Amino acid sequence: MIMDKEIPKIGKTMPRQDALGKVTGKEKYAVDYYGRNLLWAGVKRAGLPHGLIKKIEIEKAQVLSGVIRVLTYKDVPGTNRQGVIRKDQPVLVDDKVRHCGDPVALVLAEDVVTLRKALDLISLNYQTLPPIFDLGEALKEGAPLVHEDHAQGNVLLKGSLETGNVDAAFEKCAAIVEASFEVPYQEHAYLETEAGWAILKEDGTLEIVVSTQTPFRDRAEVAEALGLNQEKIRIIVPYCGGAFGERME
Repeated sequence: MIMDKEIPKIGKTMPRQDALGKVTGKEKYAVDYYGRNLLWAGVKRAGLPHGLIKKIEIEKAQVLSGVIRVLTYKDVPGTNRQGVIRKDQPVLVDDKVRHCGDPVALVLAEDVVTLRKALDLISLNYQTLPPIFDLGEALKEGAPLVHEDHAQGNVLLKGSLETGNVDAAFEKCAAIVEASFEVPYQEHAYLETEAGWAILKEDGTLEIVVSTQTPFRDRAEVAEALGLNQEKIRIIVPYCGGAFGERME
């Protein structure tokens, strides 16, 4: 804690105000807000990289004891789309699978054991499409399109940045070296796992407690996807156990 007589100065090391609470485990994160009598929610993933969905078989999961509801895209009242740059990612897939992790159904169950059983009972009837696993292949002419309505094909966003007269600068160079570099993939390695829960209040307000770094963007995304007024959505953000850009969706 900062003592009353201590005056913060540039270059002076000061203890974080939340440091003591975090290292002693007193601060609450999203998972610590879980209460009693909550339902468990789980997502059935597509499990295939590219394909057209013909039918989502949920009948067996629906009748399983302990299952409250099994939801598909038909139950999403809004646009069923989200995305920061372009809203082209479905909340629950309605037409086409574009990667193995695409969500196709959401199960609500009384306990986690029942939830897992129900997810295993859901199956997909689909038509496979040629997949793309390489960026270079995706940019080639005639490559299978991930989104057919993208004006630039498989390129979502591109830009060019030049400073000064590049051609003139090259003419004055004693040598010009060109090279191609490949770097390994990286993943955000934060300590806190993804966690959150939501409850619909009696007045129609949707209250969501979640670990995120962009609560206002989250509210806008949820409002559009579910067809709700933003004033009816409240995003509560506890302490965040790391993010590094990963908690922007």
